[in-house]
Amino acid sequence: MTGVPVLAADGAAVTLGDTTLLAPTTFEISPGELWCVTGSNGTGKTTLLRAFVGSRGLTSGSVSVRGERADMARPAHRRFLASLVEPIPVARDMTLREQVTLVAASWYGNGPETAERAERVVERLGLASLGERFPHQVSSGQSQLFSLALTLVRPADVVLLDEPERHLDRHRVELVATLLAERADGTAASALWTAGAVCVYLGSGWIGETWRGLRDELTLPPLLGEWWGGAVARALTWPVLAVAAGTCLGAGMAVLVGRPLYDGRPGETAVLVAGTLVLVLGARFLREMKTHLPLSLLLPIVTPFGDLSALMIVAWQFDGFVALVAGVAVMNAVPSVSGAAVLAVSLAACCVWAGLRRTGWAHRGLLHRFRRA
Repeated sequence: MTGVPVLAADGAAVTLGDTTLLAPTTFEISPGELWCVTGSNGTGKTTLLRAFVGSRGLTSGSVSVRGERADMARPAHRRFLASLVEPIPVARDMTLREQVTLVAASWYGNGPETAERAERVVERLGLASLGERFPHQVSSGQSQLFSLALTLVRPADVVLLDEPERHLDRHRVELVATLLAERADGTAASALWTAGAVCVYLGSGWIGETWRGLRDELTLPPLLGEWWGGAVARALTWPVLAVAAGTCLGAGMAVLVGRPLYDGRPGETAVLVAGTLVLVLGARFLREMKTHLPLSLLLPIVTPFGDLSALMIVAWQFDGFVALVAGVAVMNAVPSVSGAAVLAVSLAACCVWAGLRRTGWAHRGLLHRFRRA
């Protein structure tokens, strides 16, 4: 076991007089794992889940969420954990679709992307044709799917479900199992997506000389004259070809990894891949626009934690890598494809701006030279 478990129980037990509702239980669940608690009636399965959501106190032991004592009064814990343990209150005068959208809006805000997210969950659970019905107009199995939709539409790293297969036929049980497996794979997919972006970033180092050529075009007199292609032909044409050949493999792997957050829709995945590649190129551009170590970084930076000048030098040396990893991590947290893509392009633009500023381009008539080229 490595890292902090998302859920853990340490000797958790519940007794009522001489009756044992939950025998001492100890376990740890890591991110990306999918657990199923089985046992005969009265062995404490529901009691254990209630202990995590705070509706049942423990007689001894403890349960924790991300290494902290479980406390659903804390907003961070409520956002981290979604549950269908107790019956979810529903409104009789609102349709199924309206209520799923309302729950999504309470977490993501009221906007078109929220409605799309809610509709996606409704469709995946086979409730699209029932969306305009009211809760009292559906069967027990359909009501169970509705409760699952209300639970799965909200953001959560951990989902606790008590008998999610209740009242469902075999086909629906398989459908719910598939959705839960996709949800569990979300953390692994995000990690693989980040790793793929880093691989593309590192692999693009072989076109570093091209980016350095652009740097030299901006900082030195043109070696082949102003009219022989200039900065555009010598420094921009080749990267376009190189990127098309050198990063398509990494992008293809990213597509194969998929993003459960977007249900694997090809169009949305393609947009996300394009945004990630733009961010990769922006980060690489920032990395290659270095000319020399700024003298200011050689000065001591005295803090209560000691001299941080060496840390600043390391940050300067690997700034492109840091910008990429941080950018992809933030993209993974954005609930919509368009938002993630816009964020990627914006971060890439910031990287390009910072890289150009390093060359002093604002003082060298860059646009004028581009026009002459």
